[in-house]
Amino acid sequence: MDSREEILKKLNNGVISLAILEDGSGIEKDNSVAFFQDELLIISSEEDEFEGKTILDSDDLSEKKFVLGDLDEYSKKLFLNYLRDKNIPIDLKFMCQNKDMVLNIVKNSDAISLGSNSFFKGEDIDMYKVKDLEIKRTFFIVYNKDQFLKNDLKNFIRFIDERFNINNGN
Repeated sequence: MDSREEILKKLNNGVISLAILEDGSGIEKDNSVAFFQDELLIISSEEDEFEGKTILDSDDLSEKKFVLGDLDEYSKKLFLNYLRDKNIPIDLKFMCQNKDMVLNIVKNSDAISLGSNSFFKGEDIDMYKVKDLEIKRTFFIVYNKDQFLKNDLKNFIRFIDERFNINNGN
């Protein structure tokens, strides 16, 4: 998988016509559509001690073991800064390369993780918001406006823009 910078370079050079990227930095508004927003939440096993809670506070996170998956740098930095600001010791047990590794550890231990609401939904785990911490990610369809796009691609972009563009109040 190419890095974000490589994808943008390929778009600008006409090597690829369309890409889906997280985060709007470095992309122009007239050649992108913000179509989905996701929130990162604390995930834990269904046998956790947070029974009856929907929102955790910093005390709930203290003395917990953490498992981190493949988070973008911005989200990871926000989360780690939150823990430091709240004087929560960072007991990082594992850095995982994929979702299955995170799920296996979280489901079978008392460790918790930070994960995407949409990515982990329906995985037999519990998910919680954290008081005073909100990490949202926006996803964009980005295309090269100077490149000839086939009608199917133009129709797809128009459909996403009309149906899902979060900047249009959808």
